[in-house]
Formats: sequence, structure tokens, C-alpha cells
Amino acid sequence: MACVSLPSIDIDALQRAMAQCPSGVMLIDVRMAMCYQHSHLRGATSISLPSILWRRFLKQASRPGSLDEFLMGEAGQIAARRRSSLVVLYDEATKDATSLNPENPLLVLGQYFRLEGCNAFYLTGGFAAATANKFPCESSEESSLSRAVLDVPPSPFSGFFNLDSDLSFILGFLAVGCEQTAHNMPLLKRAGITHVLNLTDKECHPEVKSTMVWKKITLRDTLSENLLAHLKCALEFIENARAQGGRILVHCFAGISRSVAVAIGYLMWTQRSTLKEAMAIVQSHRKCASPNLNFLGQLLALGTSLHSLPADVASSRSAMLFNACMDAAARLANNNSPISANG
Repeated sequence: MACVSLPSIDIDALQRAMAQCPSGVMLIDVRMAMCYQHSHLRGATSISLPSILWRRFLKQASRPGSLDEFLMGEAGQIAARRRSSLVVLYDEATKDATSLNPENPLLVLGQYFRLEGCNAFYLTGGFAAATANKFPCESSEESSLSRAVLDVPPSPFSGFFNLDSDLSFILGFLAVGCEQTAHNMPLLKRAGITHVLNLTDKECHPEVKSTMVWKKITLRDTLSENLLAHLKCALEFIENARAQGGRILVHCFAGISRSVAVAIGYLMWTQRSTLKEAMAIVQSHRKCASPNLNFLGQLLALGTSLHSLPADVASSRSAMLFNACMDAAARLANNNSPISANG
């Protein structure tokens, strides 16, 4: 990304602009998602990319539209507002952006908006300065949870755009999250989680082990991992949680690739969805959903197998899944080149 200067705006100037035209100011919080959840400036939208997505974004940031690709569903609304608004980004307490590391989110995102032709500034002193001047604040932790539990995706510019530690319900009983979420016991209890499927190589939280039904399947987020070898076991555990009237959290490290791939596989199995349809459903509830290409290729093969099965096996999901997985695995094993996710 070409380096452009990022001008500052102080809290007094921001308050005057808000008083004159509240709808003409777009506030963007670039702090960690948990900080945003606890408290943020009223009306602010959070852009909090997990480290894995941030690294991907930095590699592509020089290409026009690259940020929109990461914001996915919100891209259209952000594009519509940002060119007609005063865009003000803030972190915790930065007073001088010139002293920041070139890869700091405040600086990178601010420069991105400037390069896109937006009237963008950073708030001098950040969140700390705003709160010291009694700028109105609000919390989104409870409201975001209630939306998730009700299985309602966040509305555009609802003020909550959390990619990192939220609990994203894909179905009324099936949630996807990250490792941080899986260790947030108060959040899991409020959401009514009864089952936890851990797809990492780390241990479950001790309280999860003692109070919930849990299963650990070590799945690596690599281009050589055999997703299908683990999928049958994972989906049967999810199906058991549903049959018992429970609510299940499926989690990996960042809640972006492994857990999302399993959720997509479950939708394909239970609803006979295509990969494209299942991906659209998951991304409508979890904006950062992005399974790696290897997983997408295997899911594509799974979809082909599912739709080639005779109708009479649909009455037995376990048998159907077993046959489909074996067929898809054979396709992959006999194909020396990667399967295209667009095929």
C-alpha cells in the first residue's frame, strides 16, 4: 500500500461535527474486539480483524477493493457511507499516528480509506480522550449475544462488526467460534451451550470438561489435512447434540477455517445444500468465514457425492454420510491435482 499521511481530528472538532450532522460522521473502532464489546463510542462500527486475516489483508492491501473483500456482507454499505461521510478511526489512546508501526491497524486502515478517496482522520488520543471528555459510549456484548441466540445476523451498521471473539449461531442450536470464545464460560452459559466440539490441539477449558458434553478432534488448518477423515465423527457429534435438544459450539483457533468447514459440511449433509449455498448461509452469520482451499476442495467433492446418491439412502443420514465421505475421499485420493473450489 502506498504511504499517505493520515491527518488527525481532536475530540472537540469531532463533537462539533457530530452535533451538526450525526449521520454524516462514520466512527470506526480498530481496537481488539473484546475492548469494543465492553465499551465503545456510541454509533461506532468495529473493524477488528483476527491476526490470520490481518496478515492476509496486509499482503493484498495495495489492491483496490481488498478491504471490501474482507468485510464481505458489509462492503456495500460501507462503500456507500464512507465516501459521503467524515470517517474517524480511533484506537485506545494514540496521540501521534506518525510514531506507529507501519502495520498498525489504525494507520493501515486510515491510509486505506484515504487512498479510496475518503475524508478520513484518526481521533487524537483515541478512546481514552473521548471518554475523558464524556463522549457518549455504549456496550455491545449483551446485544450481540441476544442477536446470536435468536439466530438473527447483525444488521448493516448495527454497531457490531466483530470478527474475532463472538459466538456466531449458524443454526438455532449450532454456533461457531474461536478458542477465546470457548474459554469464555460466562458467555457460553448465557448462550445455553451444552456441547463443545474442539477442533484444535489444545485442551478444553476445565469447566467445559466438567459441566458440558465435549469432544476433541485434532484438525490441522493446512493444505494437506484430510478433512473428510474427521468429518463423519464431527457431524455425528453435532447431530447428537441436536437430537438431545442441546446447543453446540464448534470451535477452532480463530473460528475462520476449520470450524467453518465443519459447519458447512453439516449443512450440506443435513440440508442437501451445495457448497455454494452452505457457504452463503454460514457467511451470512459469520462474516470472517474463510475455509482454506484444501477444505473447500474436499467439501466440493463431498457435495458431488451427496447429490449422486440415490434418494432411498436419504432416510439414513449416517449411512448416507459414510458412503458420501468414502466416495469423496476416493475422488481426492485418485486425483493428483488439487480440486478447484470453483468447479
